[in-house]
Amino acid sequence: MRRLVLAATALGLLALVPAPARAAALAAGPTNEECLGCHADKGLRGGVDEAVLKASVHGRLECRACHTGIAEVPHAEKLPPVACQKCHAKTAGTFAASVHGRTKGTPRVACQNCHGTHAVAPAAKLGAEPCQACHAPVTKAYLTSVHSQALARGIRDASLCFDCHGEAHRLRRHTDPESPTYRARTAETCGRCHADRALVERRHIPIPQAYQLYQKSVHGRAVAAGKAAATCNDCHESHDLRRANDPKSSIYRENIPKTCGKCHTEETRIYLESIHGTAMVQGVTKSPVCTDCHGAHSIRAARDPGSRVSVAAVSKTCAHCHE
Repeated sequence: MRRLVLAATALGLLALVPAPARAAALAAGPTNEECLGCHADKGLRGGVDEAVLKASVHGRLECRACHTGIAEVPHAEKLPPVACQKCHAKTAGTFAASVHGRTKGTPRVACQNCHGTHAVAPAAKLGAEPCQACHAPVTKAYLTSVHSQALARGIRDASLCFDCHGEAHRLRRHTDPESPTYRARTAETCGRCHADRALVERRHIPIPQAYQLYQKSVHGRAVAAGKAAATCNDCHESHDLRRANDPKSSIYRENIPKTCGKCHTEETRIYLESIHGTAMVQGVTKSPVCTDCHGAHSIRAARDPGSRVSVAAVSKTCAHCHE
């Protein structure tokens, strides 16, 4: 009833306007005030909070800029779908080629799924929330990570989804060689932050040259040569990255044999049967684990003279505990 009264009032007022001006007014479509006359009712389907709308990045736009096909009120129940590409043509073209883009003409993910509708926020303010609706398990893992916790403390240098996965509208599958999360490029992606000396010093990151050390390691060289070998996320996890002193961390001292065992199954079996392994299982946490003998980021092959477990160096390595 309210809608009909408002519509009748609007049309009645237009009737007092000279014919040419009335035609121009109808062609332009209803004003935001007229639209909100009905749609500000939150109990109505499609209800809009005027304050939220005005605070959005589209706050200065007229409703009809997005909602086309409305010449007058009341309008038809079914209207043309909102076409973001009308204003964002370049972005839409880029997005169409992404993992979230079009499949046989239909977008797999609509703009509104990530950006919202009337409360569209500037891209700089988007956190992990837009990803959560579709990627709940990994987002939940990320929210407990060292990166997310740093963001919660106001550290803006900490990584968000797009810092690792790439530009929002250009996202690619992790199996795509062009993706920053492609296996052979993972270390490079992590290195964008962890090889940045200024950032490492500013944030007191414990191992300042982790990326450079990894590049020279047996794992890093193998990956660079196109072979299967451990990358950063194999040891540190992909989303649930935790500090080394967190008992739930994959690199927590007591968890290291299990982490290395994901690739080195036979060596881990032998270790767990050894005096060192059995002591660790029994709670002697100072007992050596894999990284005590082999190192962490700078692991080298046993035949490499620079390896801690090479024939020439192994006695010195053991002497760290057995002086």
